[in-house]
This record gives sequence, structure tokens and C-alpha cells, in this order.
Amino acid sequence: MKRFAVLAGLLAASSAALAQPAAEIAVGGPVAVMVIEDGGLDPATVRTVRRLAAAALRQRGLAVLEDQRFAEVRLPDEATSALLRERGAARLYALQMGKLGQKLILTLQELGTDTLENRFSTSLSIAAIEEADRILPRLVDAVLDRRQAADNATFNTVTSSEAAPAQTKSGTTKISLGLTFGFNGSQGKSYTKPFGLNGAIGYEIAHWRAGLTGFVEGHGSGSSGFFGIGGTWLPLDGEISPYLGAALGYSSIGGSGGSSQLDNSVSGVGVLLGVGLEFLRLHGFRLIAGLDLLVPFYDTSAIHVSSRATPLLVMKIAF
Repeated sequence: MKRFAVLAGLLAASSAALAQPAAEIAVGGPVAVMVIEDGGLDPATVRTVRRLAAAALRQRGLAVLEDQRFAEVRLPDEATSALLRERGAARLYALQMGKLGQKLILTLQELGTDTLENRFSTSLSIAAIEEADRILPRLVDAVLDRRQAADNATFNTVTSSEAAPAQTKSGTTKISLGLTFGFNGSQGKSYTKPFGLNGAIGYEIAHWRAGLTGFVEGHGSGSSGFFGIGGTWLPLDGEISPYLGAALGYSSIGGSGGSSQLDNSVSGVGVLLGVGLEFLRLHGFRLIAGLDLLVPFYDTSAIHVSSRATPLLVMKIAF
């Protein structure tokens, strides 16, 4: 019971800490907010953005000076330093709105009042200025806490740029169909009439392919089958490439002891290894030829096959 009581106390303390508002920042005096670049926005919008930034600073416990001279859009200079000294400002927060194509980059800088040196800055990109009311508190928190704004997103403050799907390298889905011929003999019957089918579906990039693969075949003296998941390495990205493949899955191997009563099969987990060549890789249609080896992870002595592993010849078309 004591252990549960301690755990409950820790959870309660954590919840209380998370529920508390952000700590107030002691800066030794009031602060000023000005816009140093407007990104081509109209003056009314710029004034609104500046007011939102000032409100976010007040939310963190800072006293923000209200002076019409700080509302002008201009780069900080000697006159700015003199104004800051005149009003007794401890810090200057400069808001920069830059255009990057259709995007708007909002940057908040904390500047010293005497030399106007940049003490800390952080930026976020937005698709439209309408997102400013959600990201300005993030910029303010990041600057005051000395961390990057990209790291302090919450459920309600994620920007449309951050919510966009990440760009990934392109790949293609490949389907292959073909013939499989097994070559594992058995003690009771001769090798005759080999025939089998194979199929696979996978996702492929320049040098790798991964997906599902399977086959089933028979050759008079025995049979085998496999279905599993695996990958293929293609070292060359040209028209022709050798390949190495491996797959893990469920397999079955059958053999004959000389009569129907002695015909039997066993099944279990196995691995399928492959090597071969792929042709016409730069086209939508390609040819594949290779040799596979089915290696079971179980005993095959009861089915009278001549070899524990089953070699296979494969020919495929892929599209």
C-alpha cells in the first residue's frame, strides 16, 4: 500500500507541475517590441502581429512598453538605443517577417539595449499569416527559455508546414510472376515432369526490394512450397543487375519412399536464399532469372529426400 501511495503522490505532483503556467521571467525592467521587417504585409496586419507578440510576452510575466515610436517598422539603430535608454527598457524583442516564395518566415530576436547585439533568436515558417496567433507564443517561449521553436510544438500549435507529410525518396511497387523448377530427388521415385509457379509483391528503390514472396512446385520425386517475407539487394542501378535475396517464412517439403503409403511431407519455418540476374530494370517490364535454395529449419529424414535443402531454378517476369 505504501508503494501505491508513493506512486500516486508522484503522479499528482507531476500533474500539478504540468498544469502550472510558464514561469515568469525576471529581466530587471520593462521590455520593448518592434518589427524590423514586415514581409510586404499591410500595416494593419503588421500592427496586429506586433500586438500578439507583446501579449505573448505579457503572458510570460514581462512588462511591455507601449510607445508609438516602437510601432514603426525599421531596423534598430542608435536612435533605437537612445529610445530604449529613455524609456528604461531592459531588452528589445525584434520581430522579423521574411518572405520565402509562398512561405512566411517569422523570426523573434532578443537584442541588448546598449549595443543591440543579438542575444538569442529563433524562427518558424508558416504558410499564411493567419497562423501567427498560434506560433507567436511558441517563438516567445523559445526565446525566453533559450531553445529552438521547432522543439516546443504542442497539439494546438503545430503549423501547417510541420503537419505536412515528410518528403521521402521515391520507390515503386513491383509484382512478379513466373515458373519454378525444383531439383531435389527422393529415394523412391525418379525425377520427372517438373513444374511450379512463383509470385511476389514488394516495394523497390534503387538498390533494395522488400516484400512478400512464395512458390509451389512438384517434380515427380518430390515437391516443395514456401511463403514468407524477405528482401533483395541489387548492387547496380542500370539496365542489368545481379541480385542476392533472402526470405524467412513457412515452408513445406515432400518426398517419396517408393509407394503411396510411404509418400510424406514435413513443414515448418524455413529460409529461401536466392541469386541471379535482373534484365531491363529501367523499364516498366523486366525479366528475372536465378537460382534459389530452400533451407528448412526442421528434420527432413522421414520424407526420403536426397538432400535436406531444395535447389530451385526460377524464371520470372516483373512489372
